[in-house]
Amino acid sequence: MEIGKKRLWAYYVAMTLMLLAHGRGMLIEGNYYKHRGIGTTNMLAAMRDISSDHSDAKILSCLYYESGYTIYANNLLYDLDNVYEMSPIWQDGTYEIHPIEYHHYIDFSSDQPPADKLEDFDVIVAYNQKDRHWEYHAYEYLGLTDAEYESTDCGTFTIYARRDAGIDLQDYL
Repeated sequence: MEIGKKRLWAYYVAMTLMLLAHGRGMLIEGNYYKHRGIGTTNMLAAMRDISSDHSDAKILSCLYYESGYTIYANNLLYDLDNVYEMSPIWQDGTYEIHPIEYHHYIDFSSDQPPADKLEDFDVIVAYNQKDRHWEYHAYEYLGLTDAEYESTDCGTFTIYARRDAGIDLQDYL
């Protein structure tokens, strides 16, 4: 076999090995995004259904702002305006809670006073450790207890429902 053909076969083998390695990575990524997509779809449907069934329910998003805004926009399609955003202040370990407003993302000058008490919220949505965006346990950061909240995993999210709100998460997921 001449040198040119040997080199060509070496390239074929190298390219095949690279495609197999990247194909495996693609399958891993594809499975993650499939799992995340199903969880997101189920979570959005559950938030909409909970908001429809419990008109006074308030939802607190402990997600990145864009994700909280997605819950807000999805509920807004059904005339449900009950989603709030939790913003961690990492320097001192506290947080602020504000209503999400359509025109001003987070409108600090809103007529609605900031709901700064956790007791005001019936449902809390946060990332869980299966998600790449997970940074902290909302459960620990907010000081939630098992006596006050029940939790259920929904894909890469964890949904907490206040026990005395009369919301059974299993009915919605």
